[in-house]
Amino acid sequence: MAPPISIRLLVAAWCALWCAGCLPTAGDPGVRSDRTPALPVGWTEAPEGPDTDRQASESAAGEVVGAGARPARGAGAKASGEDGTATAERPAETADPAESDAEADTEVEGLEAQDRRGPQNFRVAKKVALKRVYFDHRLTFYCQVPFEIEVVKGRERMVLAEDPTRYRPRKPLTKKGKPNIRTTRIEWEHLAPAHSLGQHLPCWREGGRKACGKDPDFRRMESDLYNLVPAVGEVNADRSNFRYAESSIGHLEGQYGPCPMGVDFKERRAFPPPDAKGEIARAYLYMSETYGIRLSDQEARLMGVWHRRVPPSDWERQRAERIEAIQGTRNRFVWGEGPPPR
Repeated sequence: MAPPISIRLLVAAWCALWCAGCLPTAGDPGVRSDRTPALPVGWTEAPEGPDTDRQASESAAGEVVGAGARPARGAGAKASGEDGTATAERPAETADPAESDAEADTEVEGLEAQDRRGPQNFRVAKKVALKRVYFDHRLTFYCQVPFEIEVVKGRERMVLAEDPTRYRPRKPLTKKGKPNIRTTRIEWEHLAPAHSLGQHLPCWREGGRKACGKDPDFRRMESDLYNLVPAVGEVNADRSNFRYAESSIGHLEGQYGPCPMGVDFKERRAFPPPDAKGEIARAYLYMSETYGIRLSDQEARLMGVWHRRVPPSDWERQRAERIEAIQGTRNRFVWGEGPPPR
């Protein structure tokens, strides 16, 4: 026989009160007001994963406009083999749907309306450098080889002209006998390498260039146009993050054919052409002064010597004028302003 209705009502009311007391409210500890289930006691929420595609394309992956790029070796070295072989067999740059070429182009155009803020990331900086600085000066930095722009599937690629009177590949083939594609393309070289820019930042100590991909200070340094020049991909890879040095070492002559650039892989030093030393020095001195990057005593002395020995060319001054108009910063060393470097 079923219990009387009054008893059933009392039991139902008691159950309702008991269950209500069991349910936590939004104000209780461990309960989120956005209705996301609380984590068990002692657990912590994992942070959102890094924007790996964007980091790969803007930082560690490489310095190429539109072409396949290279991943970094270690915390800041460019991808070249242990014996100095430029590695062409790297996966192509991963396209970032969040920042396509079209969107980067839009950012470039948008800079016209901004108050000389300049590019805010490396991907845009490469396009700005090409379209607003080097648009009528299509020569590589170290070897002075002409280059052209090709559009393949809607993407721009800087392609090196074949000119054996200015450059011959050091390694035309990879270890697997395939054509070394970095001998035919142009990449954007940081004169003061990314390692020098980022090594004093906490993010660099946590994971090198990739970890600094979203650090605003590093992104400003990485995208500063005074520090970017177009270079033959193989030469860019071989230079890696080696320091520049003065040299009269004869065995380095002819390393890249008639191009007067040398790289000593054993000593980890790069020996630039004489005409390029002044521009290198003024980029280093500007980056050091602007971003507080400390140069060693030896580096500071060398850059001071090169700055005084090789004065700015007409092109370097024109380039500096264009960059100042874009990003609003002035490289006083190009114009001989202020106290001289030590």
